[in-house]
Amino acid sequence: GETYLDTFEKLSRQSGGEILLIDEYYGMGYLLMEQLYGISKKNAYRMIVSRHPVHSHRIDGLYYPDTGRSILVMPRQDQESSRSMITVRRYADHELFRGVRGDVRHALHLSDALTASALRCLREAGEYHFALEKIYAAAMDFGAKEQFENDFLEKLFS
Repeated sequence: GETYLDTFEKLSRQSGGEILLIDEYYGMGYLLMEQLYGISKKNAYRMIVSRHPVHSHRIDGLYYPDTGRSILVMPRQDQESSRSMITVRRYADHELFRGVRGDVRHALHLSDALTASALRCLREAGEYHFALEKIYAAAMDFGAKEQFENDFLEKLFS
């Protein structure tokens, strides 16, 4: 969930379509995407939906093949200053948000810390995996494995 794939942007560029970016501000970017998705579905627009890799209930991208248009939520760390952005921050009720801003920031900090910890664990598991793979590859007779596999498939499908 830490890697951004620019698939929709590439599709838009290839088709000469427009790329619209929405900034993310405490979940508001995703709320706007949910509304755009609902309107598009209601109007039966053909679209491809991209969901957030960790929070799959969130839509982070819509691509419309008929127009080549992409609409994407861009987390703050992925935003380039040269891109035009739909800024949802200006639509927030800052007076209402003031009372919970500290709690929300704390929750986001905890979420970031847990994500970083999970990524550390996955990196460590990857190191063990590749170390084990080296041992396994040195002890494996791949020619015999291939022969067994071919014989097995032949028996299975003949």
